[in-house]
Amino acid sequence: MRGGLWAVILELAWTNLYELWTGHTFILNSPLIFADMSTPSAQQNQSLNDGRNAFPFERRNYIFFLLGIALLIVGYLLMSGGGVEDPNEFSEAIFSTRRITIAPLTVLAGYGVIFYSILKRFPAEGAKA
Repeated sequence: MRGGLWAVILELAWTNLYELWTGHTFILNSPLIFADMSTPSAQQNQSLNDGRNAFPFERRNYIFFLLGIALLIVGYLLMSGGGVEDPNEFSEAIFSTRRITIAPLTVLAGYGVIFYSILKRFPAEGAKA
């Protein structure tokens, strides 16, 4: 499959160079480009969509996604602060455990939950088990 992909890329590059050099439009009728672009039959479409609704995510995915967003907000709020008003002063508050350990772990957990919510495929709520 990789060879086919490279062939298509080279063919498209060649046609673009041809158009650039000659100023003529090149019509793409190549069998390489259109070889695997057949549309699936209605029976194949039905078998792909059995038991699934039109939405890509279920209710639980959205709940996990919102939980991840909430963890991100909490993590970034935990990271904030620790500054001083006078630029000539130094404050050790920026090195607190909350800002350098707990907050980054909370943010990473938030991104992990969001990643999980996008990739996890829950069964459809209306589907019969």
